[in-house]
Amino acid sequence: MIPSKFRLNLAKNFRRVKKYAKAITTPYFTLLVNDRRNLIRDLPEGPKVGFVVSAKVGKATARNRAKRLLSEAVQPKIEGLPKSLELVFIARPLVVEASSEQVKEAFDKALVKIKETGK
Repeated sequence: MIPSKFRLNLAKNFRRVKKYAKAITTPYFTLLVNDRRNLIRDLPEGPKVGFVVSAKVGKATARNRAKRLLSEAVQPKIEGLPKSLELVFIARPLVVEASSEQVKEAFDKALVKIKETGK
């Protein structure tokens, strides 16, 4: 589980990310990445992460599995992310059939893209 200080949990924050973010698409999720440096003067403790899993992914157990897989992929790397980042994961239906390793690998590739666009 992602520590509460790293969670993106207000609807207005999700809307802001959606409005200003760049999207990175993988087979398992779409990752919206927003750099808050230009929007917020005082940065919070660290990066913020949120998850969106719609009914298109499946019933409740499938949606919970999707959130768990995405959370497990992010959790070990969250401390190393820049403090100014906001990440929103939008789960795609294929994530339910993926293994934990496949989702982690997709997140690692997305991180590389984030670093490339950040330069």
